[in-house]
Amino acid sequence: MYTLKANFFYGNDRTDINQSDLYADYDNFYIKRADEKVASNEFFANVFKNFKKTAKKYFSDCSELVTKIDASDFEKDLIKIVDYYNSNFK
Repeated sequence: MYTLKANFFYGNDRTDINQSDLYADYDNFYIKRADEKVASNEFFANVFKNFKKTAKKYFSDCSELVTKIDASDFEKDLIKIVDYYNSNFK
């Protein structure tokens, strides 16, 4: 799992505007299996709409993890899910 963090500035450089209102932080998450050449954020496109369904489908090759996701053992903690997958499924 990878994270791309960015900070964007919106607007012009007018000094009479509160500069803190013009910045936005942006986090984009990517995931890559060992047999894949590049990391993709395809998984995360739908994960927040239906977390369990998306996570169970993506990690379907690890039945123990699917069971834990279904039982809400990890809530919506993607880092813990990926750590479990990496530690318990080869």
